[in-house]
Amino acid sequence: MSEYFKRTYDGNPKALAKAVADIYPELPYSLLMRLVDKRDVFLNGARAPKGAQVRSGDAVDLFCAPDLIRIRVVYRDQDLLVLYKPKGVASAGERSFESLARYVFGDVRLLHRLDTNTDGLLMFALNERAYEILYRLNAEHRITKYYLARVLGEVREETVLEGWLVKDELAGRVRILHQESADADRVKCVVTPLAYKDGLTTVTIALQGGKTHQLRAQLADWGHFILGDGKYGDDRVNRRYGKDKQQLTAYKLVFPSVRELPHLSEATIELPADLRTVQ
Repeated sequence: MSEYFKRTYDGNPKALAKAVADIYPELPYSLLMRLVDKRDVFLNGARAPKGAQVRSGDAVDLFCAPDLIRIRVVYRDQDLLVLYKPKGVASAGERSFESLARYVFGDVRLLHRLDTNTDGLLMFALNERAYEILYRLNAEHRITKYYLARVLGEVREETVLEGWLVKDELAGRVRILHQESADADRVKCVVTPLAYKDGLTTVTIALQGGKTHQLRAQLADWGHFILGDGKYGDDRVNRRYGKDKQQLTAYKLVFPSVRELPHLSEATIELPADLRTVQ
């Protein structure tokens, strides 16, 4: 067992199988059910039977070695690790994809974030020097990130979306302005249509840098919200199409000419087709 998995449950009484999904949101549900079946979940220091009830204040732990956790490695060299983050897992924080990556791979440093319900490529630096270089390149908008999205309506031609993004901290969302504002950040992305079907268009989006919720807010402001987005879209439409998570996948990274990291100079890292939840 590991200190990483020692946690205290805080909530209403629940069956073990349901409680562990709340306690370990960063772990795949299928893995958690295997641990429950094998009685590798510990409740207050003892192996928990499958039918156990978990109550507020109970101590929970797992017997789960790092090699049991399947995280897809898309790219790795001596400086950079690129992993596939699934939908439904926060990128950063105490119980997040970042913390799980550290448990599995050791001392890795997250270079950027994806929204919880966006899946795709996440970059981690493997040493301090690489972190400083790659973080700077990202902050200078020199690493281009490409996304696949399914949006409402028909997009007929490539379009450049520009504006200013301002955060509403109380509401937990952002707004797009169409004139410069002192407290707003300039934002830009390029949207290219791929295919139109059943009232939806599959598009690619090219983004340099990126702000929290930027793509979701920009597409919605343009009139083509990302299907499944409950914050910036329309839940009536999402229910009609049966989607409750935004149909947005970070699928490609393109690096600039990098003298300090020559092996990454003008490199392209792409998500395998079988991992793309948006095709």
